[in-house]
Amino acid sequence: MSMTNFQVWSGLETIGGNIVEITTETARVLCDFGLTGGSNKDVPQANLSLLETTLLEGKLPQIPGVFDTEGFQTVTLDGIEGKYPHQAIFISHLHIDHMGGLKFLPANTDVYMTNDSLRLYQALIQVGDEVAPQAKLIGLDYGQTVAIGDIKVTMQASDHDIVGIAGIFIETPDAKFVHSGDFRITGYHEDQVQNLINAINAFAPNYVFIEGTAFSFDVEEDRINSEADLLDIFEKCLHEYADELIAVNPYLRNIERMHHLVQVAEAAGRHFVFEPAYAHVYGQFYKNEKLYILVDQNKDEDLEQYCTDTMQTLAISEIIENPENYIIQNSFDYLEQLRTLKPAVYLHSNGEPIGAYMPTYATLIAFLEELDIPYIPFGVSGHASKDDLLRVAVQIKSDKIVPWHTFHPDNYGKILTNLGLKVFHPEYGKSYKV
Repeated sequence: MSMTNFQVWSGLETIGGNIVEITTETARVLCDFGLTGGSNKDVPQANLSLLETTLLEGKLPQIPGVFDTEGFQTVTLDGIEGKYPHQAIFISHLHIDHMGGLKFLPANTDVYMTNDSLRLYQALIQVGDEVAPQAKLIGLDYGQTVAIGDIKVTMQASDHDIVGIAGIFIETPDAKFVHSGDFRITGYHEDQVQNLINAINAFAPNYVFIEGTAFSFDVEEDRINSEADLLDIFEKCLHEYADELIAVNPYLRNIERMHHLVQVAEAAGRHFVFEPAYAHVYGQFYKNEKLYILVDQNKDEDLEQYCTDTMQTLAISEIIENPENYIIQNSFDYLEQLRTLKPAVYLHSNGEPIGAYMPTYATLIAFLEELDIPYIPFGVSGHASKDDLLRVAVQIKSDKIVPWHTFHPDNYGKILTNLGLKVFHPEYGKSYKV
């Protein structure tokens, strides 16, 4: 008789917020712990904690045995005195929709992620982009297996638009599961996605939970096709604006893209100049690179906490005098600098505000129009296209495929079924015995 069950808590009909648990009689593993909506700037309702507010608003599911519920006013939920002697949470990557709920976990919670994810998390905390959790954070090497009671978990490398991404392999005494994590084959490591597929097939899982972001939309977003194409466009921009300053707004967590942009800029004889926080996070992964930091006298910044021997500070006046020598990284918080720097073009590379659904996006566009600075979309999706998702799915050998991380899992599932795959659609509120 099987002793393994699984339950999906969120992420079936959303992009992100994915949480699935696998349990035996004595152990429990949860994969990912992200928010469905919400951010690090949310505020609590009156007389309620931020955690209870987040649970009431449905941005995080009401999972028993996970939270410290002492002091809750409205939510009725079993606290951390759970029935499982062994319990842990595993994080596939550090996008907020996959890990934003970690800050709500109590101190006696073990949270595992890859060592690269842990390094990034610690750097983000240091610059104030993340809140330090009370939970115990534990880094794992790719391929390393850890035992949570009688459940074994292994993290396998993949490719996404963030360092540290992993597929999560879970094995109980009588069942096997894989959470694919978010992935694409248009990034820097297509080979790692193929290796992930091969590892899944060698593992022979009962269930594979596979992301389907692209199937959320009838028409796929018009973006640059690949990271390689993005670098080609960047090289053309360097030629077109050879004597002028270029501003780039990258996503802070996309370290690899910044690294490639730095390399292309340096090859063209130009320095990529970072804001202090970006330089600090970037420098945790490329410690031996010489980095350039923009010093803004109007910003109250403690540069000593960011600067190292490999970092050189630059004044705004130096960039104004020699714009042909530099590329500036410019985040929304530093937007006002552009009044003085007057770049010839603004490359929006998935940095915040990411899109029109964010209130500050309209502010950004209006600001650039006021200064007559051309806005150029300069991003590549971190997710596989519809065709690439299907190309990956048909290679996977699993008893059943679970489509999630999409607004339309039914449509995605029908196509997978038509391709000969056995698709399973779990429901919220149900626990399934394997």
